[in-house]
Amino acid sequence: MSKYKRKGRSKFIMLEKWFYQSEAWAAALPSEKAAYLIFKDIYIGTNNGDLDITIRQMADAINVGKNVANKAINGLIEKGFLEVTKRSSFHVKNRTATLYRLTEYACDVSGNPATKAFMKWRCEEKQQSRIEDQQSRERDKCCKSDTVKPANSPVRGTVGTNYDFSQYREQDTYIDIPQGVMVNEQR
Repeated sequence: MSKYKRKGRSKFIMLEKWFYQSEAWAAALPSEKAAYLIFKDIYIGTNNGDLDITIRQMADAINVGKNVANKAINGLIEKGFLEVTKRSSFHVKNRTATLYRLTEYACDVSGNPATKAFMKWRCEEKQQSRIEDQQSRERDKCCKSDTVKPANSPVRGTVGTNYDFSQYREQDTYIDIPQGVMVNEQR
Protein backbone atom coordinates (compact mmCIF):
# COMPACT_ATOMS: atom_id res chain seq x y z
CA MET A 1 0.00 0.00 0.00
CA SER A 2 1.27 3.48 -0.88
CA LYS A 3 2.36 5.82 1.87
CA TYR A 4 0.17 8.54 0.29
CA LYS A 5 -3.07 6.63 0.80
CA ARG A 6 -5.13 7.50 3.83
CA LYS A 7 -7.20 4.46 4.58
CA GLY A 8 -10.64 5.16 5.94
CA ARG A 9 -10.30 8.95 5.85
CA SER A 10 -11.86 11.44 3.52
CA LYS A 11 -9.89 13.89 1.44
CA PHE A 12 -9.30 17.36 2.85
CA ILE A 13 -7.84 20.59 1.53
CA MET A 14 -5.14 22.21 3.61
CA LEU A 15 -4.16 25.86 3.43
CA GLU A 16 -0.95 26.73 5.20
CA LYS A 17 -0.87 29.83 7.41
CA TRP A 18 1.81 31.53 5.31
CA PHE A 19 -0.41 30.91 2.28
CA TYR A 20 -3.65 32.47 3.48
CA GLN A 21 -1.81 35.37 5.11
CA SER A 22 -0.25 36.37 1.78
CA GLU A 23 -1.23 39.69 0.22
CA ALA A 24 -2.43 37.94 -2.93
CA TRP A 25 -4.85 35.72 -0.98
CA ALA A 26 -6.18 38.72 0.94
CA ALA A 27 -6.79 40.58 -2.33
CA ALA A 28 -8.41 37.59 -4.06
CA LEU A 29 -12.12 37.80 -4.80
CA PRO A 30 -14.43 35.21 -3.23
CA SER A 31 -14.95 33.57 -6.62
CA GLU A 32 -11.17 33.30 -7.06
CA LYS A 33 -10.80 31.70 -3.64
CA ALA A 34 -13.57 29.21 -4.43
CA ALA A 35 -11.96 28.40 -7.78
CA TYR A 36 -8.59 27.85 -6.09
CA LEU A 37 -10.18 25.38 -3.69
CA ILE A 38 -11.60 23.48 -6.68
CA PHE A 39 -8.10 23.31 -8.18
CA LYS A 40 -6.73 22.06 -4.85
CA ASP A 41 -9.49 19.43 -4.82
CA ILE A 42 -8.50 18.25 -8.31
CA TYR A 43 -4.84 18.05 -7.27
CA ILE A 44 -4.11 14.57 -5.89
CA GLY A 45 -0.40 15.00 -5.22
CA THR A 46 0.95 13.63 -8.49
CA ASN A 47 -0.92 15.55 -11.21
CA ASN A 48 0.29 19.15 -10.80
CA GLY A 49 0.66 20.58 -14.29
CA ASP A 50 -2.07 18.26 -15.51
CA LEU A 51 -5.00 19.94 -13.77
CA ASP A 52 -7.73 20.24 -16.35
CA ILE A 53 -11.10 21.85 -15.85
CA THR A 54 -13.21 23.74 -18.32
CA ILE A 55 -14.78 27.10 -17.64
CA ARG A 56 -18.25 25.52 -17.63
CA GLN A 57 -17.18 22.86 -15.15
CA MET A 58 -15.66 25.53 -12.92
CA ALA A 59 -18.80 27.66 -13.17
CA ASP A 60 -20.93 24.68 -12.10
CA ALA A 61 -18.52 23.76 -9.30
CA ILE A 62 -18.49 27.21 -7.67
CA ASN A 63 -22.10 28.00 -8.63
CA VAL A 64 -21.48 31.12 -10.71
CA GLY A 65 -21.81 32.09 -14.36
CA LYS A 66 -19.25 31.31 -17.07
CA ASN A 67 -17.97 34.89 -17.21
CA VAL A 68 -17.37 35.02 -13.45
CA ALA A 69 -15.63 31.63 -13.54
CA ASN A 70 -13.42 32.82 -16.40
CA LYS A 71 -12.55 36.01 -14.49
CA ALA A 72 -11.79 33.93 -11.39
CA ILE A 73 -9.34 31.69 -13.24
CA ASN A 74 -7.72 34.68 -14.96
CA GLY A 75 -7.46 36.43 -11.58
CA LEU A 76 -5.70 33.38 -10.12
CA ILE A 77 -3.26 33.39 -13.03
CA GLU A 78 -2.64 37.13 -12.66
CA LYS A 79 -2.02 36.86 -8.91
CA GLY A 80 0.37 33.94 -9.41
CA PHE A 81 -1.63 31.09 -7.90
CA LEU A 82 -1.91 29.25 -11.23
CA GLU A 83 0.17 28.85 -14.36
CA VAL A 84 -1.03 27.54 -17.69
CA THR A 85 0.97 24.49 -18.79
CA LYS A 86 -0.96 23.81 -22.01
CA ARG A 87 -3.51 25.98 -23.78
CA SER A 88 -6.79 24.49 -24.90
CA SER A 89 -7.40 23.47 -28.48
CA PHE A 90 -10.79 22.79 -29.98
CA HIS A 91 -10.04 21.28 -33.34
CA VAL A 92 -12.42 18.83 -34.90
CA LYS A 93 -10.52 15.71 -33.85
CA ASN A 94 -8.62 16.91 -30.80
CA ARG A 95 -10.53 18.71 -28.04
CA THR A 96 -8.51 19.35 -24.92
CA ALA A 97 -9.10 21.69 -22.01
CA THR A 98 -6.46 24.08 -20.73
CA LEU A 99 -4.04 22.42 -18.32
CA TYR A 100 -3.03 24.31 -15.19
CA ARG A 101 -0.38 24.07 -12.52
CA LEU A 102 -0.57 25.20 -8.89
CA THR A 103 2.50 27.34 -8.23
CA GLU A 104 2.41 26.32 -4.58
CA TYR A 105 3.79 22.88 -5.52
CA ALA A 106 6.45 21.56 -7.90
CA CYS A 107 5.23 20.66 -11.38
CA ASP A 108 4.86 16.91 -11.84
CA VAL A 109 4.81 17.16 -15.64
CA SER A 110 7.90 19.28 -16.32
CA GLY A 111 9.71 18.84 -13.02
CA ASN A 112 9.95 22.61 -12.41
CA PRO A 113 10.17 23.56 -8.72
CA ALA A 114 7.42 25.44 -6.92
CA THR A 115 7.60 29.12 -7.84
CA LYS A 116 5.11 30.45 -5.28
CA ALA A 117 4.66 33.47 -7.52
CA PHE A 118 1.69 34.66 -5.45
CA MET A 119 4.08 35.50 -2.59
CA LYS A 120 5.80 38.08 -4.83
CA TRP A 121 2.52 39.60 -6.00
CA ARG A 122 1.76 43.07 -4.69
CA CYS A 123 -1.47 44.98 -4.87
CA GLU A 124 -1.24 47.83 -7.32
CA GLU A 125 -1.79 51.30 -5.96
CA LYS A 126 -5.13 52.57 -7.15
CA GLN A 127 -4.78 55.60 -9.31
CA GLN A 128 -6.11 58.63 -7.49
CA SER A 129 -8.55 60.83 -9.22
CA ARG A 130 -7.54 64.29 -10.32
CA ILE A 131 -7.60 67.08 -7.75
CA GLU A 132 -10.60 68.80 -9.32
CA ASP A 133 -12.52 65.53 -9.05
CA GLN A 134 -11.63 65.04 -5.37
CA GLN A 135 -12.95 68.40 -4.23
CA SER A 136 -16.36 69.79 -4.89
CA ARG A 137 -16.67 72.76 -7.13
CA GLU A 138 -16.96 76.22 -5.63
CA ARG A 139 -20.60 76.54 -6.68
CA ASP A 140 -21.44 73.29 -4.89
CA LYS A 141 -19.80 74.26 -1.62
CA CYS A 142 -21.88 75.51 1.27
CA CYS A 143 -22.90 79.07 0.68
CA LYS A 144 -21.63 81.96 2.76
CA SER A 145 -24.01 83.86 4.98
CA ASP A 146 -24.04 86.95 2.74
CA THR A 147 -25.16 84.94 -0.28
CA VAL A 148 -28.91 84.81 -0.77
CA LYS A 149 -30.35 81.70 -2.30
CA PRO A 150 -33.41 81.88 -4.51
CA ALA A 151 -36.81 81.24 -2.91
CA ASN A 152 -37.26 77.86 -4.59
CA SER A 153 -33.84 76.57 -3.50
CA PRO A 154 -33.97 73.49 -1.26
CA VAL A 155 -30.98 74.72 0.77
CA ARG A 156 -32.49 78.11 1.58
CA GLY A 157 -33.57 77.00 5.01
CA THR A 158 -36.04 74.83 6.76
CA VAL A 159 -39.67 75.02 5.94
CA GLY A 160 -41.43 77.43 8.25
CA THR A 161 -45.02 77.44 9.48
CA ASN A 162 -46.07 80.35 7.31
CA TYR A 163 -48.68 78.49 5.32
CA ASP A 164 -51.59 80.14 3.63
CA PHE A 165 -54.60 78.06 4.65
CA SER A 166 -57.05 80.19 2.68
CA GLN A 167 -56.76 77.82 -0.26
CA TYR A 168 -58.20 74.92 1.74
CA ARG A 169 -61.93 74.50 2.06
CA GLU A 170 -63.42 74.34 5.50
CA GLN A 171 -64.62 70.79 5.02
CA ASP A 172 -61.04 69.61 4.43
CA THR A 173 -59.85 70.99 7.75
CA TYR A 174 -62.94 70.26 9.84
CA ILE A 175 -62.58 67.54 12.46
CA ASP A 176 -65.70 65.54 13.12
CA ILE A 177 -66.16 65.11 16.87
CA PRO A 178 -68.63 62.44 17.97
CA GLN A 179 -71.62 63.54 20.02
CA GLY A 180 -71.24 63.44 23.74
CA VAL A 181 -67.54 64.27 23.76
CA MET A 182 -66.68 67.53 25.46
CA VAL A 183 -63.90 69.64 24.02
CA ASN A 184 -62.25 72.32 26.16
CA GLU A 185 -62.23 75.56 24.31
CA GLN A 186 -59.75 78.25 25.14
CA ARG A 187 -61.28 81.71 25.66
